[in-house]
Amino acid sequence: MRCLTAVLVTTVLLVMGAGARSSTSALERAAGEAAESARARVDITPPLTSKLRFQGAPAEDIADRFVGAFKLVSYVAYDQDGSATPTPYRDGIIMYDATGHMSVHLMHGDRARPEGALTDADRTAMYSSYIAYYGSYEVIVVNGVVEHHVDGSLIPSLVGTTQVRHFEFEDDGDTLILMVKNGDRVQGRLRWERSR
Repeated sequence: MRCLTAVLVTTVLLVMGAGARSSTSALERAAGEAAESARARVDITPPLTSKLRFQGAPAEDIADRFVGAFKLVSYVAYDQDGSATPTPYRDGIIMYDATGHMSVHLMHGDRARPEGALTDADRTAMYSSYIAYYGSYEVIVVNGVVEHHVDGSLIPSLVGTTQVRHFEFEDDGDTLILMVKNGDRVQGRLRWERSR
């Protein structure tokens, strides 16, 4: 509040001008009234921490929950009508570390294991049945999203993009739900369990 009062006093001085002839008491009265008005506004404003709360926990606690490795439980896609269809991605892991780095790998559950020299068809099948990227991440608790800033990827067009995932944690703190959305519509829902 001292800083706020100092700013208000400076503002009053600037408005009045350096050459203005006003008494010190007038300046003090104006600054006092401005500070009191500002105090009233500050007092009715919710504390910052209340704006950074999500599911009843402080923002820092929510962000800390991301740190660790989570194994894929399910990945479900939703069409325009909201009908759910399990995707072929059955196995996967996503990792977040305390320094702000992340990586994710997803693969089909029925991937073939070619023997001998790989054919173009083999390579196409392997490429289309695996998703992988890494980079940095940012948890924006107030919006309920985690942003993945992609530095490297199996899919070159993902490099340099930001992949936004809406998130929820279940009460146990070990189940992470990540959702891909188009506006308000959920297009994909990935359920992850913390790896022990």
